Amino acid sequence: MTPAEPLPGEDPRPATVIVGRDSNLSARLAKRAPAPTLISAREFSSEGFRRQLPAGPFSLVLNNFQAATRLDDVRNPESFVQVSLGVTASILGSLADYDVRKIIYTSSASVYGDNTSCREDDRLMADSLHSSLKVANESLVRSAGRRHGIDTTIVRLFNMYGGDDNFSLIAKIIDAARLGTPLRVANRGNAVRDFIHVDDVVDVYEVLLDRRDIPVVNVATGFGTSVRSILDAVRREGYELEIESVRRREIDVSIADVTVLSGLVDVGRFGRVVEHVLESIRR
Repeated sequence: MTPAEPLPGEDPRPATVIVGRDSNLSARLAKRAPAPTLISAREFSSEGFRRQLPAGPFSLVLNNFQAATRLDDVRNPESFVQVSLGVTASILGSLADYDVRKIIYTSSASVYGDNTSCREDDRLMADSLHSSLKVANESLVRSAGRRHGIDTTIVRLFNMYGGDDNFSLIAKIIDAARLGTPLRVANRGNAVRDFIHVDDVVDVYEVLLDRRDIPVVNVATGFGTSVRSILDAVRREGYELEIESVRRREIDVSIADVTVLSGLVDVGRFGRVVEHVLESIRR
């Protein structure tokens, strides 16, 4: 895949509609996207959302999914699927009524499953309800884009941290060091992950809003960091950590292939998670 040309036409920077009002990424993107409108996914269950959409052309960013704090809560499967997939279907079903120039769907690295190469053209290996629904959303978005002639980009986002995040493992490590709260870590922290700061993610989205023909892109650093190495760095700074290690099934290594992304932005300037953690603790 090669870098694409900017969107042509008289409206190089159409307005931006961002679905997923409570998302950390949505809030940060709304500060920098052109003419942003933030809409809660819940609002799409009524006709009221139509009054919020721009009359002219706009780009559509779909950050809607089950809340991160409830990904393991499947006591009501019908509600889980409705929030995670049904809302996307409802939104896409209304596209014919609007001048949508671009769709970006925020998917997840989880769709790769236990695949250490994590290339955009790899066969997907979803192995959970969460990842399977992400794959289904990707398919819905692609199909709707083809049907309506709308350029679409699937973003496979790796482990995001920073901003107003208070849920990720990175946020919990910072709290554990600053507040002395206990920290539960899976499998002694041996998992290696590709961590990316939310502001670097927003930089990528700004570029994607103005580009065509990027069907799928990993958004990550291409650099792996083990959870244990982060904990070790915190301890070297003199902070005590009360760690409870629990055995849990998880993917050992998840690092993005960033070949496509490197054709769009300078991946080398992205922040490093260990530096972020230490700077946050010192504040």
